Amino acid sequence: MAIPEQQYWEYPNGYNYVCSSFAAALWKAAGLFEGFEIVPQEITPRDIFLLNFLENDPDKRPQACKDQDPTLPYCQITGVYQVILPEGELGSLAPYDHMFEQCTTITPFYYHLPQGC
Repeated sequence: MAIPEQQYWEYPNGYNYVCSSFAAALWKAAGLFEGFEIVPQEITPRDIFLLNFLENDPDKRPQACKDQDPTLPYCQITGVYQVILPEGELGSLAPYDHMFEQCTTITPFYYHLPQGC
């Protein structure tokens, strides 16, 4: 039986985070999830881009973002490869309690199953 991972489970090698759960843990520590029950380890890469913490107005990008890649409507300032996000999804979801804890996902796109989960 699968259960949601808990933030403070410690493994033999310490606490474990993949990139998206590490970002979510940082945001949680910074107070962005204030008032919400969120387990960072349940946040996928796609979820990070969905959260409305990110600005989705291309005109509001900092100049450094425009200089690095003027073709992207969002900010990517590092990396060898251009990250392509689905149009209209960036910053489109407000956080809510227990986000995606009961959902399954399939890589590489991390769509949640069942739909709307």
